[in-house]
Formats: sequence, C-alpha cells, structure tokens
Amino acid sequence: TSSIPADLPVGDTTEEALATRFANRYRGDLRYVDAWGKWLRWTGTHWQVDDTRLAFDQARALCAEVAAVK
Repeated sequence: TSSIPADLPVGDTTEEALATRFANRYRGDLRYVDAWGKWLRWTGTHWQVDDTRLAFDQARALCAEVAAVK
C-alpha cells in the first residue's frame, strides 16, 4: 500500500503536489535509491541503474505540462 494520494487538485502546483504527481505517474517505471544516490528504471524484467538522467527529463516535462494548464 502506498501513502501517496491518488488525486490532487488540477491547479495545485506546490512542490509537494508536483512531487506527488511525479511519484504517481512513474511509480512503476522509476525508483530512487537514496543509499546508492542513484535512479533506477524498470526495463520490463528488472531494475537497471539509469545513467541517462531520465528522471530529471521526466520531472521537467511534468512541470512544463502542469505550467501549460495554468
């Protein structure tokens, strides 16, 4: 079970809301391992260290998407 709220108000652009949207959207595809200081991505069969900065690209795209709705 997850403690991440599923629904957020559309206009909520706080850091908390954006982080929650990111976590909800990519929960099955991206993981951050704090002990390693690395992002992992799901390949469909296993978790692989991501050296492409995919999480950062996805975060920027999500922010741009939210900004476009405002």
